[in-house]
Amino acid sequence: MFTMANGARLWFDVLSPEIGVLDAGVVARRPVVGVHGGPGIDSTAMAGVLSPLGDVAHTLRYDQRGHGRSEHGVPADWTVQTWADDLAELCRGLGLEQPVLLGTSFGARVALTCAARHPDLVAGVIAAYGGARLDEHQTIEAFRRLGGDRVAAVAAGRPEDPEASFREWIEVCWPLVSRSPSGAAHLARMQQLSMHSPDVHAVHMAQDLEREPVPELQAVRCPVLVLGGADDPLSTPALMVELADSLTDRAQCRLVLIPGAGHPVFLDRPDQAYAEVRAFLAGLPPLGGRSS
Repeated sequence: MFTMANGARLWFDVLSPEIGVLDAGVVARRPVVGVHGGPGIDSTAMAGVLSPLGDVAHTLRYDQRGHGRSEHGVPADWTVQTWADDLAELCRGLGLEQPVLLGTSFGARVALTCAARHPDLVAGVIAAYGGARLDEHQTIEAFRRLGGDRVAAVAAGRPEDPEASFREWIEVCWPLVSRSPSGAAHLARMQQLSMHSPDVHAVHMAQDLEREPVPELQAVRCPVLVLGGADDPLSTPALMVELADSLTDRAQCRLVLIPGAGHPVFLDRPDQAYAEVRAFLAGLPPLGGRSS
């Protein structure tokens, strides 16, 4: 557990070591912090996302405030700005030098907000399958292309019975979020294993903030990799293009949309997805004075 200055406690997990012992000598690996999606679900799935990077990065995951094993807090704590500032304090408190933030889905929004609010801290952001905002119409039409009119109707939901509507969405739409049977099965398994915070999800979504673009994107100064699937019905390609185009320093942003991949791009096309992440990490300036 990491205790912040205000006394709140965040749970974190170190997945791969900071120092690597290689034939060429001892080398310090770049910290890569996994920022989970949601809100309302913990970092269980991040362990699998980060695992293949353990040979080139010092990987960590954590549960954001209100999630999983971290302090639950109160609704006033459940804002993107608070989660972004928590992340910055965690990185500084753990002494992480020039970390890269790998945010998946909603976690990409938190990671980018952290980079905007703490530009002196973050060396880079990997915004994996995170769009500039939510767009219900785009999502419904994406599900229509993937599964037809019935799937689109389920994606639209039934406001008069939200609980039944959500169950139907999980049954009908969720299997189409991934473009591979194994990916869909893995997502379902992660849903079962994860710790859920439905109150956090409800409070956040009630604010309807994600329909607007990330307000602080123009303050992001570090390199950014926007990585997603060309068949993603949740963070659609158009929304990922919008995200990349919203960054002030577009020259430092690389946008990659991988064909044949849905929302969980690391499950659907791990070969291409991890190759892009590795290339992004390799292209960053080396850590200063930490290798021998």
